[in-house]
Amino acid sequence: MSYRPRSAAELRVRLERKGFEPKAIKGALSFLKDKGFIDDSRFARAWIDYRMKTRPAARAFLRRELIAKGVDGALAHKAVAETAGDVDELKLAGELIAARLSRTGAAPGDIKAKKRMYDYLARRGFSFSLIKEALGGIF
Repeated sequence: MSYRPRSAAELRVRLERKGFEPKAIKGALSFLKDKGFIDDSRFARAWIDYRMKTRPAARAFLRRELIAKGVDGALAHKAVAETAGDVDELKLAGELIAARLSRTGAAPGDIKAKKRMYDYLARRGFSFSLIKEALGGIF
């Protein structure tokens, strides 16, 4: 069985749910950090790499996702800038639209398809202006 890496905050929550005492949790997390088994910056970079390979999203979405996983905001911002900073979001949005259109078979002029594409890209964290530009080339 394979386990995904976890942030320190995620591990703390899991240990709390299992009923461990706060003092024991603090000691365990300290030990794991000292030994290098828990490293939020390494976790953040690995998470971004994984997400960009499996379910690509905008940088803002990746930042929010890392923060929700308990990674410090500044650390999440830095990790996204280092790992996904060179990604052309307009090109990425165009690729996502093309892939989605090929799966759905929707005609490029279809208004409902355009709305669905807009919603899809918005859920992936793309800004309105970027979505409008990406959809303008297709619809």
